[in-house]
Amino acid sequence: MVLAFGLNLALILGVGLHLVSDDNYRRVLIWSADHLLDSQLEIEGAFAFRLGREVELGAEKVRLKANDGSYDLSIDKLDVEQRFGSYLTSGKLWFNHLRMEGLSGEIKETGADDEFDWKDLSLPFLVIEEVQIRDLSLAYLQRDQQRHSFELDYVLLDDTDNRGPVKVSAIGEINARPLRLEGTLGSLKQLRSNDQTYPVDIILSSNTGAAEQDRQVIELSATVGHTLSGDRLVEAIFDLDIPELVPIFNDEIDADKLGRIKGSIDIAEAGSRWRVRKIQFAATDTKVYQLHVDGAVEETGQFDLHSEFGVTDPEAFGTRFGIDLAGYAAFKGKGLVSGNTPERLRPLLCRP
Repeated sequence: MVLAFGLNLALILGVGLHLVSDDNYRRVLIWSADHLLDSQLEIEGAFAFRLGREVELGAEKVRLKANDGSYDLSIDKLDVEQRFGSYLTSGKLWFNHLRMEGLSGEIKETGADDEFDWKDLSLPFLVIEEVQIRDLSLAYLQRDQQRHSFELDYVLLDDTDNRGPVKVSAIGEINARPLRLEGTLGSLKQLRSNDQTYPVDIILSSNTGAAEQDRQVIELSATVGHTLSGDRLVEAIFDLDIPELVPIFNDEIDADKLGRIKGSIDIAEAGSRWRVRKIQFAATDTKVYQLHVDGAVEETGQFDLHSEFGVTDPEAFGTRFGIDLAGYAAFKGKGLVSGNTPERLRPLLCRP
């Protein structure tokens, strides 16, 4: 987002600077970060900018630091090629390629008291034909000072021939846990089409170094299509291995024998907002608890949510999460919540 915004700003100003030197473009980017992103941009290494049918930007030793301290990012080498004015003419940020080496930094959760309003969330439509990222190291610091680290040796994604399927591959670590991501995506032609679905198949696995010992953490199979009104529709099926997934983010929870969560979700976009239409998931391969959730939201805002939850040994179950449930008997319950979606949640959960 920051990169695309700054680059498109440079495109606008670049029309009047077409014949000037790279140093002028360097100053334009630094000015835009300072005045429009409330950040400090430093480019200490080589810098090159070419404006034509494609816009090419190359820079080394780049640092972007937020004035409020919320992030501090550095890139050893950056190479970007974007189609000129793609966002201004089509609403799509179209990159021919994005290559980065040595991306590092820290992102801090700010102490702002204002609650984030999902109704204000909107993202540009981003298309990148080729992505190469090597040696990425990021840290995320929560308000309670809990720190999460993300490290990637490499990320590769290539559809420069525009034929598909696109192979996606990545190896790295999250909170010192080695992981491998493999998958395929549809072609850019399918992504641009209004009458074709765009397939996404991703598997995130542990990366022990011995293939026979690796276990799948997340398996996701999805299609991106369109509703009858032309809005984008995402239908996804997922399979989560809880004992493998939970320790990635919280190693204090004893997730052993918690089984898998399998389910599906349908979300649709109207304008710039995504809305849940259907959701269903259930726990499998575990005797520790029973869980099943099934819900749907109508276009009018009417919703129905069915749920079942049971625990055979509450004390043992609570111990896994650091909760004292001693003295509670085994239980199993069913519930139904039905009604109209509150106005403040309706932009998230249903169509207007």
